Amino acid sequence: MPLVRGTFSRQRFSGYSIAISAGDGQTATVATALGTALSVIVKSPGGALASGATVLWLSSADGAIVASSQTNGSGVASATWTLPTLAGPAVCVATVAGGQSVIFSATGTAAAAATVAAA
Repeated sequence: MPLVRGTFSRQRFSGYSIAISAGDGQTATVATALGTALSVIVKSPGGALASGATVLWLSSADGAIVASSQTNGSGVASATWTLPTLAGPAVCVATVAGGQSVIFSATGTAAAAATVAAA
């Protein structure tokens, strides 16, 4: 077998795990913030609560990053999500840097129609 020579780099996978803590499955009027903040719990590869881990929050509406936050001493990171302007299902993906992702779902409902009074 031939000897392979050269310079090699290895991308390190952090192995952090992430789980939904609160905020999944909400319904709200389009273009408004959900009543409960989205939150996740992040654990290190050894299973300990991860303090200071970065979590990115990505909205399905336009692919924009909703927020970037860091976990607190309890391994929890949170973000406020304002729903898209179109009614229907929406998702927000939370990803711990170098690790796993979770998907939050929500439903945007149309705003109430304005009433017109006859004169």
